[in-house]
Amino acid sequence: MLSTKNFVATLSVASLAAQSFAAPTPAAAPQYSLVADVPGDNFFDAWTAYSDDDPTHGFVNYQTMQDAADQALAAYTYDPTTQSNHAYIGVDRKNHAPNGRNSVRLISRQKFDIGTLAVLDMVHAPTGPGTWGAYWFLGSGSQWPHAGEIDVFEQVHDTPHAATTLHTSPGCSVDNSSSLFQNTLKETDCNAGEAAMGCSTDAYTGAQTAQRNLATAGDAFNQQGGGVYVMSWTHSGISVWMFGRDSLPSDLAAGKPNPSSWTDK
Repeated sequence: MLSTKNFVATLSVASLAAQSFAAPTPAAAPQYSLVADVPGDNFFDAWTAYSDDDPTHGFVNYQTMQDAADQALAAYTYDPTTQSNHAYIGVDRKNHAPNGRNSVRLISRQKFDIGTLAVLDMVHAPTGPGTWGAYWFLGSGSQWPHAGEIDVFEQVHDTPHAATTLHTSPGCSVDNSSSLFQNTLKETDCNAGEAAMGCSTDAYTGAQTAQRNLATAGDAFNQQGGGVYVMSWTHSGISVWMFGRDSLPSDLAAGKPNPSSWTDK
């Protein structure tokens, strides 16, 4: 079960336009108030760089923010189409590194509580052999996995779809009985201990559904210009949606999100 009230957001290797976080306000119908907005122009102000050894023992050397900036692994890129800056974090693709490639892992300065709606506008995601791009929320206050972990977006190597996973202590499980559920449920037990991997779903690819020709990761995701991932964390459950940027729900685009009106997840 999830036993924490505070989560930090974590990013590793991605190109991002913006990120927003909202919390519900007391009302008869769910309403949210903006508590954090992190556009491309000042994206890095909201994060610290993790530069310790990789706890998952990957072939990687995480850099400090200054070192990442000096190597152009953390930078801003200008998009002439939208006439705006995007934040970029990446991996060293040029140098041979016997002990792992230099890369970037960011941790949010702000913590978030139950009731959070997190919106990530991702223009480009890493793909290809040796990559492991991820965006997740990590609980605090106790040893992993008892505080919980919500993996919103995760893709390894050249897998053509994203995975969403929950890691908890024993006693938490999920099912796909919701009529809105669109993905493939791989594991129902969210326990991350005793050699278990947590409950996980594989997102669809554009080729898997006639209703939504939308890639969730990989080359096709980048070719379509990325997409928008939304995570809702409430007392009643955790939900993840992925939208094409040109097909956002009108309420979300207007800054007044109403997840109960969204038709699939």
